[in-house]
Amino acid sequence: MPQTPVDQQLAVALYRLSRYGNGASLENIAHVAGCSEGSAEAFTDRVFIAIEDLHDLFDRPLTPEEKEAEKAPTHPHITGSGKTE
Repeated sequence: MPQTPVDQQLAVALYRLSRYGNGASLENIAHVAGCSEGSAEAFTDRVFIAIEDLHDLFDRPLTPEEKEAEKAPTHPHITGSGKTE
C-alpha cells in the first residue's frame, strides 16, 4: 500500500495542531480528515520527525555580531519609566 502523499499528511497534522478541547480528539481529527485515528497520529509523528530532521539547517548559534545586535535596545527612544525621551 503506498504512503499517503506528504501534502495530505501535513494538512492533517496542521489541522490537528490547530484544534483544542473536544475538537482535538483523534476521533474528530480522523473523521474530518477522512482517515483512521492511527493514520492521523502517524501523520503528525512524521511531520515532527521531518521538522526535527531539518532543525540544524535553520537553527544555529548566533555570530558575535548577531549577539551584539540582539543586545541593542529595540526601542531606544523609550525609557524604563514609560516616558519617551
